[in-house]
Amino acid sequence: MNEDPEDKVTEGQSSGVGKSPLEYALRKKGADEEFIAQRLINMTGAKRKQWNNVTKSFEIFEDYKVQLAAIEQIVRVLGLCPTQLELEERYKPDFSFSL
Repeated sequence: MNEDPEDKVTEGQSSGVGKSPLEYALRKKGADEEFIAQRLINMTGAKRKQWNNVTKSFEIFEDYKVQLAAIEQIVRVLGLCPTQLELEERYKPDFSFSL
């Protein structure tokens, strides 16, 4: 994390030209594409503590809501599902009739 984020210019990134102040600050703190990808992968195995009345203690369970949200984001980023606009175009009704 001690690396300068400006040294890590990857495909699709500019070298600082046209960056918003928020994007610049995020990249300066180390929030680049690789960091975000790793966080999403980590979230697919999310767990949470929940009180168990039977054993009178906290136990660790799978956090399916967080896992599903992470998988949905990964699918969206990878383009594995069509967008709403693509679906609308694909299933647009054809009202042309020929008599």
